[in-house]
Amino acid sequence: MNLMQQIVSTVLGWDKKELRKRLEKIEKDKDAPSKEQREALKEWMDQSRQEQEETRKRSQDQSMSIVSTILSLSSASPDLNEKQHKLALEYLSLSLAVRDRNKIIDVLCHHSPDHLTQAVRDGVSAYEPMIRQVHQAVDLSATVADFQAFMDDMIKVAKPKKDGKPPSVEDFVHLLHSHMGASHRFIHQVAKNGPEVTQWFKDYVHKASANFRQEHTSPSIFDSLSTAFDGLKPDEQEKVRKEVDASAKYLDELYASSAARISDVISNKASTPYGPGAYLARWQELLDSTLVTPETAKGPVRKGASSSVKQEARRDVDGEIKESGVELKQADKIVSDKTPAAPSAEMTIKLLSPKFRELLQSAK
Repeated sequence: MNLMQQIVSTVLGWDKKELRKRLEKIEKDKDAPSKEQREALKEWMDQSRQEQEETRKRSQDQSMSIVSTILSLSSASPDLNEKQHKLALEYLSLSLAVRDRNKIIDVLCHHSPDHLTQAVRDGVSAYEPMIRQVHQAVDLSATVADFQAFMDDMIKVAKPKKDGKPPSVEDFVHLLHSHMGASHRFIHQVAKNGPEVTQWFKDYVHKASANFRQEHTSPSIFDSLSTAFDGLKPDEQEKVRKEVDASAKYLDELYASSAARISDVISNKASTPYGPGAYLARWQELLDSTLVTPETAKGPVRKGASSSVKQEARRDVDGEIKESGVELKQADKIVSDKTPAAPSAEMTIKLLSPKFRELLQSAK
C-alpha cells in the first residue's frame, strides 16, 4: 500500500475498532439476542443483493422489522422481547457498518489491479500542464501564506462559541469577504502571467455553455414521454398531471425560498443557521423520504425524517451522540420553516419510470 492507502486503511480501521467494541458490548449484554440469532443476521449479510432485496420487500409489505423478517426466514427462533429486538437492530446495523468499511478497504487498498492509485495518477497527469502553468504564473510563497491565513481563520470561525452556539452562515460569508483580496491576487496573477491557462478556461466555458443550447437537446425523449403519458388511462393521467403540477409549484417555491435566503445572508441583518441551497434541500428531501425499518418487531415503516432515525444518525462510531450546539427539534423547525415540503410523485414514478429508464438506456 502507498501512503494514501495506508491513511485510508488506518482511519477506517479506527472506525472498525470502535464499532467492534460496541458489538462485543451487545454480545455480553444479558438481554442480547442468542448466538443462533446473531449468526442468522450475519448469514443474511452474505446473501446476494437479490435475496436481500426480497427480504426488505417482505419486511415493508408485512410491516415487520428487518430483524424479525430475517429471523422468520431462518432456522433461528424469531422470538425477541422489546430489549432483545432493540439490541438485535443495533447489532445488525453495527455489523453492516463493519462490513462496509472492510469492503471499502478491500476495494481502495487491496484490490488488484490498484484502481485508486491509477485514478490518482491519471488525474495528476491530466492536470499536470495546468499545474505547471499556474506554478510559473503565481508567487507560490505568498499564495501558500494566504491559504494558511484563510485556514487559520476558518478554524476559528468553525469552533463553537463559549455559549455552545454554532457559527452562522453570515460568519462564513464574512470570512470569505475578508479573504477576497487574496483570491483576487491569485486570479490576477494567473490571468496576467498565464495566458495559456486563461485560454483553457475560456474554451471550457464556451464548450460547456454550448451544451445548454436548446438546439443541442434532442426532443425525442420528451416526445416519447408524452406518448407514454397519452397511453395511460384517463384517471392515471389525471393523477400524474396533479403530481407534475405540484412538483412544478414545489420547485418554484424552493428556488424562491433559496433566493430569499441568499438575500438575507448578503444583507447580513441577522444570524442565519441554515443557508440557501435548492440542491441541498432536494438532497435533504431524498434523505427524509428514504424508507427505514420499523423500530419495533411489528410496526409502520419509518422514513429518514422520523425523529428516531435522525436521533440515531447523530450517533458517532463510538456510540456517543454528536452535539452540534443545536437541538434536533430546533434544527428540524429551522429547516421546515424555510423549506417547502416536497409533494409526492409516487404515481408518476410508478407509471412512467420504466419507460424513462428504457429511454435513458437507449440514449447511451
